[in-house]
Amino acid sequence: MPTVVVEGQFRFVVNTRENSFEPPHVHVWVGNQDVCRVELNGGTFIEPPPAGTVRNIMKIYTKHAEEIRKVWDAIHGRWETMKAVLVNNAYRMMTVANPLEDSIEIGFADGARGCIPYKDIPEIEERAALSSLALPNPYEMVLGTVGGEMVEIPWDFARHYCDASYRPAIEAIALQGRRTLGERIRGFRKSAGLTQATLAQAANIGRVTLVRLEKGEQSPRFKTLDAIARALGRHVTDLLMEPESVFLSATQYRGVTTKPSDHGTVQVETAVNS
Repeated sequence: MPTVVVEGQFRFVVNTRENSFEPPHVHVWVGNQDVCRVELNGGTFIEPPPAGTVRNIMKIYTKHAEEIRKVWDAIHGRWETMKAVLVNNAYRMMTVANPLEDSIEIGFADGARGCIPYKDIPEIEERAALSSLALPNPYEMVLGTVGGEMVEIPWDFARHYCDASYRPAIEAIALQGRRTLGERIRGFRKSAGLTQATLAQAANIGRVTLVRLEKGEQSPRFKTLDAIARALGRHVTDLLMEPESVFLSATQYRGVTTKPSDHGTVQVETAVNS
């Protein structure tokens, strides 16, 4: 607690820690007692000072107001630049699940909140069908039905209802996955000296389908992808595995940079299962 000014019996002190909801202020001490505080923005008392001290306190404060403010800014400006941090992958971690009349309220560790309507969960559809609710870990919610069925709700399904920016982020990753897959198919095709028509015929798929795949406009079924790989004389994993250099421009989501392996998983699932 640095003392900024001392005049007679009065000491003006700026505390290093203050409540964030309080305005900037300086403490006035008389002897060993903190008697009142003066707000820096208006020069007014936050608490009434001891009787008979108002004139002296305000005279000293007015004389040294600029100096006091500089000290306060130097101390609290430093603290203000230190930002709160979240646990790693906070955007994936569900912390609250609350059954409401028409939906389940969900909260995430990063503060995102939202509600999943029962009608969007086919096994539930309405509150009366829900018998239990649990969060066995931060990444999944388990719902019990009156019929005895257990329904697992993964974090990413719930995230769609809590964060409007999540769906576009995932769609962007999926698009990158389709484009990467298309580039690899095209590269292997050209290396093999095949035209699009020749490869499409060998894989028993339409040429238009192959064109869309190479442009990243369409995600293939696994059967289609396997047929293309065989026609190229390669294993299907050759089309799916990608060097890390592709992900150097990986997007960031909620302040957490996903690793190349994270992107690869999303892309494979998108490409294979869509």
